[in-house]
Amino acid sequence: VQRTHVQVKALKNGVYKVINVKTSGKEALLRIIVIDGGAREDETITDVRTRNDSFNKFTVPGLEYYKKKGIFIEVDGEKQIEKISSEILKDIKK
Repeated sequence: VQRTHVQVKALKNGVYKVINVKTSGKEALLRIIVIDGGAREDETITDVRTRNDSFNKFTVPGLEYYKKKGIFIEVDGEKQIEKISSEILKDIKK
């Protein structure tokens, strides 16, 4: 997904579907720090929070464009991975 509303409007290559796997900031921290065991050395709690804030500030407004075009899919990213995958595949086939 293009990161800003301006970038979204400038995109010319045709987007079929846009999928947002939505998780809370808390869940993102839990998955990266606890479940993945801090998969990357440079991935600190502050880094994750900064990326989450940036996503909400810059990317979320651009998602509205895709919603209006009817190609936006949002799935609950706090479910089990198998359920998330199944939901995405089902929605893509629509």
